[in-house]
Amino acid sequence: TPVKLTDGFPSGGIWNVLASPSFGAYYGPLDRGTPYAQKYSATIEWSPLKNTAVSAGYVGQTTFNFPTLASGNQAQVPAATPVISRQPYPNVGFFWMYLTAADSNYNAMSISVKQRYTHGFSLQSSFTWSKALGYDTGTDQTLTNRWDLNYDYGPVDYDIRQRWLTSFIYQEPKFSSLPAIARWTLGDWSFSGILTLQSGSPFTVTASGAVTNTGSGGGTGNRPDVVGNATLSSGERTVNRWFNTSAFKLPASYTWGNAGKNILYGPGLTNLDFALQKSFVVFRENHRVTFRMEATNLTNHVNPGNPAANLSGANFGVITGLKSGPRQMQAALRYDF
Repeated sequence: TPVKLTDGFPSGGIWNVLASPSFGAYYGPLDRGTPYAQKYSATIEWSPLKNTAVSAGYVGQTTFNFPTLASGNQAQVPAATPVISRQPYPNVGFFWMYLTAADSNYNAMSISVKQRYTHGFSLQSSFTWSKALGYDTGTDQTLTNRWDLNYDYGPVDYDIRQRWLTSFIYQEPKFSSLPAIARWTLGDWSFSGILTLQSGSPFTVTASGAVTNTGSGGGTGNRPDVVGNATLSSGERTVNRWFNTSAFKLPASYTWGNAGKNILYGPGLTNLDFALQKSFVVFRENHRVTFRMEATNLTNHVNPGNPAANLSGANFGVITGLKSGPRQMQAALRYDF
């Protein structure tokens, strides 16, 4: 005999436990689509010099039916009345429901230059301009409003609009014409590095003081209303006021705030990792000592993190952390025989 959750459970035995409003469950549809992705690209390549290649192209991807979670017993309409009176299943407690709704799309244009090993030098440099939109960032994350999935549609957390990545290697010559001691100390060093320049990552402004009274949910939680232009010019931004904090206010009680997800972006990233290495022959050819020194964030560039984004917080709009650490260096000596 089928049991309809909307009608409640029968009485007696295990049914008394199930009939408690605190009983939780999990909903997963038996008939659900298989997650899949469509990828497409087009590239033009040109070789202006013998060992140099330049390419420009487009890359796109669209995903469908990827899983996400939403509150299965969330009240549909915010109101002051008791939540249980507006829940779709008043005889059941909180539970997650499985949705095949985490669709996303990614579009990017890229330009790259590759220099093959020439006179001891090789390089690869790529610039990407992209946009990534979706409902959430990864599999089995949660959505905010079960009744309006588009409330969580917007830039995903890895939406880095511009990124320029350059890697290089330079192998010094052996300086055969120099005296032995000069060849041994100055020649045959290897230098390599990776330079990363990218724009900031997105973040969502939230409002913990907002009241919707719809029961337990997920996603970003409550958001404020946008009442002005929240973006400041580069000359106006500081670590103490990264965006226009006066552009947000608490929404009226029992309403969803109109601020979108990930509508603001934090500071960018500048980072140079560098390494140098040299091998020395000792005793015989099959005995070698290799010295290597590495540095992360060689220039010790300060990369601020995203600002605090809770409207109700005392440090709203203030950057209090770092996106990456300070310069770190290490040296290693290896003996091969």
